[in-house]
Amino acid sequence: MLDQQISADLKFDELEFFFAETGLCLSQMIAGAPIKSALEFDHWQNEYTYGKSLYNPTALRKLRTQMYMLNKWYLTACVRKADD
Repeated sequence: MLDQQISADLKFDELEFFFAETGLCLSQMIAGAPIKSALEFDHWQNEYTYGKSLYNPTALRKLRTQMYMLNKWYLTACVRKADD
């Protein structure tokens, strides 16, 4: 009965999307196959400071486009706010 309930609640499209987004596979989720650990944490800034770059300025080239643009927008917005 429990198996029927689980399969009834399971939406395969959502599962496919989840696996595509996370890079995981079914064996990692069920059998406990090894999962790669996350990238190393950047210890550049331990706490948030208004107007300071959200990311290590020496490593900005490693950012993907959207994260780079977000950081650039944030710094510009802080400058505009300070000018008001």
